[in-house]
Amino acid sequence: MESGELKLLCSGCGASLEYSAGARALKCVYCAAVTEIPRASEDEIDATPDHIVTLVVTRNQLEDAVFQHLAEGKYTPDNLLEHATFTKVEQFFVPAYAFTGKYEANWTASFGYNRTEHYTDFVKDSRGNSQAVSRTRTVTDWRPVNGSDSGGFSVLTYGGSRFLDASLDLTTRLVERCQMKGDLADYSASFTSGFEVEAYSQRPNEAYGNRGEALVNAIIDQGVKQHAQGDSQKDWHWTASTKKNASRVLIPVCHIVYEYQGKAYNVWTDGTSTANLVADAGPEDHGRRRAVRYGFIPALAGMAAFAGVAATTNGQLSALPEVPLMWAGLIGSIAYGVLRRHSILSYSLKLRHAILAQRKMAATNTANVDEAERGRLMESCKRPDRPWLAGTMKDSVILPLASVAALAFVLTPRLHEQVRMHAQQLEATATLAPAVETPVPVADNPAPPETLAQAPATQPVTTASPEPQQAVAAVAAVEASVAPPPAPPVQVPAQIADTLANTATPAQVSPIAHAQVSVPVPVVDVLSAAAQNDWSSVDIAADRLRRTDLASAAPRDRATARAANIEGKAALGVSNYFGAVDAFRRGVAADPADIEIQNNLGFAYEEAGRQQEAIDVVTDVLTRSPRRSSAWANLASSLAESGHLPEAEAALSIAVHYTSNRDRSLAFLQEQAAGGRSDAIKQVSMQVSQRALDIPIAMANTAKISTATLVPPPTPALASREAPSKGDQAYVRSINQQLEQQLKDLGTSK
Repeated sequence: MESGELKLLCSGCGASLEYSAGARALKCVYCAAVTEIPRASEDEIDATPDHIVTLVVTRNQLEDAVFQHLAEGKYTPDNLLEHATFTKVEQFFVPAYAFTGKYEANWTASFGYNRTEHYTDFVKDSRGNSQAVSRTRTVTDWRPVNGSDSGGFSVLTYGGSRFLDASLDLTTRLVERCQMKGDLADYSASFTSGFEVEAYSQRPNEAYGNRGEALVNAIIDQGVKQHAQGDSQKDWHWTASTKKNASRVLIPVCHIVYEYQGKAYNVWTDGTSTANLVADAGPEDHGRRRAVRYGFIPALAGMAAFAGVAATTNGQLSALPEVPLMWAGLIGSIAYGVLRRHSILSYSLKLRHAILAQRKMAATNTANVDEAERGRLMESCKRPDRPWLAGTMKDSVILPLASVAALAFVLTPRLHEQVRMHAQQLEATATLAPAVETPVPVADNPAPPETLAQAPATQPVTTASPEPQQAVAAVAAVEASVAPPPAPPVQVPAQIADTLANTATPAQVSPIAHAQVSVPVPVVDVLSAAAQNDWSSVDIAADRLRRTDLASAAPRDRATARAANIEGKAALGVSNYFGAVDAFRRGVAADPADIEIQNNLGFAYEEAGRQQEAIDVVTDVLTRSPRRSSAWANLASSLAESGHLPEAEAALSIAVHYTSNRDRSLAFLQEQAAGGRSDAIKQVSMQVSQRALDIPIAMANTAKISTATLVPPPTPALASREAPSKGDQAYVRSINQQLEQQLKDLGTSK
């Protein structure tokens, strides 16, 4: 046993000298005499060990542990247990130092305590205005703390040189982490008889400085940090004084070398337990590793196809087709690779365990084993059957087929959607094909007013020529809807007709191609009243549109509908109008009572160029919410894109009439007049913007409507048997007078 403190006396006066680590000589502070520090002799290194850890692991136990090790691993060759040969089996003792003692440490640190702090942040809204928002954050308050700690330590360090250059960390695993399941006994030569013993090559102080001090400091650091408090800590600092003793200890070590296919591999363990096994990287079956990788080829094909599909949607995953087939192909291809890998590795592991059981059974005397145990041993020795997923003989056929299947499953839904969208585009193109009418000059062959006045109530809104005929056709449709019996014909003065005939130019009578669209008669009533600036009639006619909402009684799936609404808005954001239509249609089907989604569907139809469908959807919205400003604006856009500018202007005027934010609506009109997507929308927005201040603001939800007002207009069949009321006749006369005034103004301008 050696003390960690070295006591020296002055050679001059005999006073005690204070030892300084690393000093070669010490000078006395009393007599100034210099005393040499005695150096350790070679005998000190080769001194007899103080203790020994007894060897517990037998040779057979060591070999069994190595075979068990060889039976493990994912890519261990299946024939390793049968072809590996042991070329060296040895057991020996290595030198070590045991440092035991006590320490006292003083430490300082900073402990942090978290608290929640409320503060106000200013963020900008969509208009650029700053708004105050209350937020919370976690703040850590740091407090400086100090204290002391004390305790004991006991560490083992390697004292030889054999393991210092090893590629494996043998000094840590076999010496410092020795399981110590053997007895610690006083040294006796009988324990090492017949075994090799490695000599000490390091002195105690060298071993402590090389490794022992770091182990002791780790114990002190762990003890100091046990005093930690608060939510977090930082800035740990400590100083410690130690008192230690050093003793020499011999540690048993076992070593086996086996060869496989001409290459040697090492396996080490300490002599007290085979659980502490240290081994070189074992051999690998590269064919099995390749087979596992090949199994993920279909998954790679499926993911590549999925990435290609996602690229067609500009990265918007919400725009992907919601078809289970695509996800089944992607997930199925990945699952195939995972299951194949598990099957291959599991079969190999079971096979190696069966070979290991056969080896153990061959070395076991089964004479004294009962039938049940013998049956269990026989069952463990049975080699497993190879699963079909683990079979790699037909990979040249199976893997290409699986890859093609993954591609087909992932790509087919997208290709089908592309074909469907292309068909919808062709259908939309056919729907939007302009109904070109070759107009006849008004002066040569004017349209008889009687014919226009007698047009049926279901006549679609059409426009064939830009100026007089356009106004006549619109008013005629209104007359037919308000007064089913033929109204008095509009008399066009001959003077105006002659003026138009004399001043007409080819540019004024050139044909204009407009889409043939139909607008329900009640909606035309509202448009007609707006065209005459009769806003009280607009409110009455608009309220007549309201019907009992049967959609509210239908089953509602709010979650699905709102998710589809979000998906549709995202599709609109990337100009995927057909995808938006599909999403909004699903939203309407999930929740027919949601007017917002239905209005969004009308807008998507209009953006996709399917104006008649847009008008149908928006007019249905108006029958449920007649004063919805956005619906009238959507109707105005569809009418403008269809070429019906007067009707579009009337609809946009109604949107301004019912808007809840006049300033915002005026700004929108000016924006559309300057940068609308088409000349028609620019023109309509400009016209309404110029006279927007003359449009009154509707009194929201304050109009008192009588029961008679809410009665829908008579059907055509009933109107044929009833005489028109005085109010209807006066209304028709006012329309005729307005038409005459428009024609007079037109003739004067010419």
